[in-house]
Amino acid sequence: MLVILESFFVQIMFVFGVVILCGLFISFCNKCLYDACGDAAFGLVRFTGYIGTPVHELSHALMCILFGHTVTKIKLVNSDKRSRTLGYVEHTYYKTNLYHQIGNYFIGVAPILAGGAVVLLFVWFFVPDMLSDMTGAVRGLAEIDSVPGRLAEVWHILFDKANFLNIRYWLALVFSVTVVIHMEISQSDFRSGLRGLSVLAVMLAVTDLILGFLFPTALTVFTGACVRIGVGCLMFLLLPSVVSAIVGLFSLAILALRAMFGKRARAAATSHHRANGRKKPRSK
Repeated sequence: MLVILESFFVQIMFVFGVVILCGLFISFCNKCLYDACGDAAFGLVRFTGYIGTPVHELSHALMCILFGHTVTKIKLVNSDKRSRTLGYVEHTYYKTNLYHQIGNYFIGVAPILAGGAVVLLFVWFFVPDMLSDMTGAVRGLAEIDSVPGRLAEVWHILFDKANFLNIRYWLALVFSVTVVIHMEISQSDFRSGLRGLSVLAVMLAVTDLILGFLFPTALTVFTGACVRIGVGCLMFLLLPSVVSAIVGLFSLAILALRAMFGKRARAAATSHHRANGRKKPRSK
């Protein structure tokens, strides 16, 4: 029974956990950006939304169609400046339909998967040689033990000094940022995905119980396949995660500078207030 539980945990973490953790990481980096921008955050999101929002909403709509949900209304870019909503997809489904329930997970995480694909497309269009080198570095990767070494290779390719002198590299980065900013998992996406994930987790647990008691060898093979899927997802989402990390580090640097200079400004203001608040000596 312990082997079955371990297998189930590994399968959940690699098949679903990799995508969810990458999505949460991107959401965290985006939150840092919004905090750094302050009142101008929504303006930045709206400006980049002309590229990022249609990718986000179309990914939802595509998954709705693939899993049999009925799309009742879709807005790729909301032009109403008074609204704080950039876009939306409204859909309905039958709660008693298992296939529809499973679809909720993929609808929820669709912006992460579609955003990752579009980022790869931008890199392929602007710097195809770099993408080819990165693909060669991770080609054939199937074991988790090999991931750190391959990630180091990809890191050196991404941040090679020659890239910083290439205008096409910077164009790929800028366009990728416009997509990554809109890849985050919203609260509604998370709730929808969680409903689908719970159904998938139950199905996975039942499968593991059957394989574990009747076909132990098949359970090992199945778990290995799940690990390979997870490693593939990690490599697929590596580029958008790195771009998001750059955004997050840049935002944290701005927040640190604002906090440092803000603290100095408050200290100077307090000192000035105290100096002016002292009573002047009276002349006799």
